[in-house]
Amino acid sequence: MNGTFCSTVSEHRMYYIVDSKKSVNEAARDLDASVKRHNFGVLHVYDLKETLKSKGIELPSECRIFEVCNPQQAAAVLAGDMNVSMMLPCRISVFEEDGRTKIGTMRPTQLLASLSDDPGLMEIACTVENAIKSMIDEAARAPTSIEQREQEIPGTIIFDGSQAVKGYGLNKMCYSFNDADNRAAFARDEDGYCRRYGLTPRQRDAVRRRDVLALIEDGANVYYLAKWAGILGLGVQDIGAQQTGIPVQEFRAKLEAAGSGTWRGS
Repeated sequence: MNGTFCSTVSEHRMYYIVDSKKSVNEAARDLDASVKRHNFGVLHVYDLKETLKSKGIELPSECRIFEVCNPQQAAAVLAGDMNVSMMLPCRISVFEEDGRTKIGTMRPTQLLASLSDDPGLMEIACTVENAIKSMIDEAARAPTSIEQREQEIPGTIIFDGSQAVKGYGLNKMCYSFNDADNRAAFARDEDGYCRRYGLTPRQRDAVRRRDVLALIEDGANVYYLAKWAGILGLGVQDIGAQQTGIPVQEFRAKLEAAGSGTWRGS
């Protein structure tokens, strides 16, 4: 990682910690915003120094502990193994050590490994861990000029860690369509198949309406989405036409013109 933003990243077997040049207050503020950008909720924030002070105990360093959770991911792991409830919710700590601000977490994959060997649950834990690491990285550093430009591109949805978490079940469902039996099962009962993968009501409604843009907004990756579109007889050009808001024939003509070097854009 670029030292301009974070001076040190410690990726120990059990934990992930990033140094930040921000104050604890600044890092905690930015972590709160980052958690929400990634479609996680902040259940509670413990101010450990203030809590201990109220009990007559002085803690020399600041320490804020965030309890965070993504409801869909939590429901998915609990459906597989209720023992996993002992490691929920996930926690992220913002604290001072040796005069430096640090943000860290216990790695969900390592915690889960001590409770379960289910590969499906480990897949979810990997997704959650990557999202939490992204939250920590974002909170530890200032936004780059690239990130600022991405936020300013009209109509563009960046497929980042936040979108990946949001669309986890949706993309997993689309990937399942590599199997002919799964494609047939979807054709027999679309809504039931969507529910099997934990799609939200909004995602299920977008599937029902064949609304590609709404699905992309809700976390679909276009490469996985193409597998679902194929069942409906839609190609990548059909998806591109929806994204640009023009008829398929016009979109195809623009591609052909661009390929020949004759299209100059609107």
